[in-house]
Parts: sequence; structure tokens; C-alpha cells
Amino acid sequence: MDGKTRNGVPDLFLQGHNLACPVFRYYRLESVILPIEEYETLQEVYDLVEHMEIYKLVKEREKTGIDEFIPFEDILKENE
Repeated sequence: MDGKTRNGVPDLFLQGHNLACPVFRYYRLESVILPIEEYETLQEVYDLVEHMEIYKLVKEREKTGIDEFIPFEDILKENE
């Protein structure tokens, strides 16, 4: 095919090529359509980074001395 679009979907995308397809609206990039495998890979990386950030926070908070703890009741009183 010649790369034309059918119902707004490029022929290359319809043929199953693993390409990211940009979507423009008013000449500005609105979104990107990704193959499911690429999306799943990106989601796994995102999840891994999120777990690493949580791990880092937990390790930092383990260093907090007991005298620095704020009782839960005090936190509740502040938010009333």
C-alpha cells in the first residue's frame, strides 16, 4: 500500500508493523499509539522505578529516630 490512511489509521499500522503512531490535534502532538508489547514493557519499567522509589523512602525512614516519631493521634488533631 502507499501509506495512505483509512478511517484515519495509517496503512503501516493496519499491516501490524511495530511502529509508534503519533496523533496530532490542531498541529500539536495529542497522544501516541503504541504496540501493546511496547506499552507493557514501558509499564513494567514504570512499575520497577516506582518500587525502587518506595524502597528508597522506606530505607530513609528507617533511619528516623524514635524521638522524631509523631503520634498518630497528634496528626489526626492537626487535620481536624
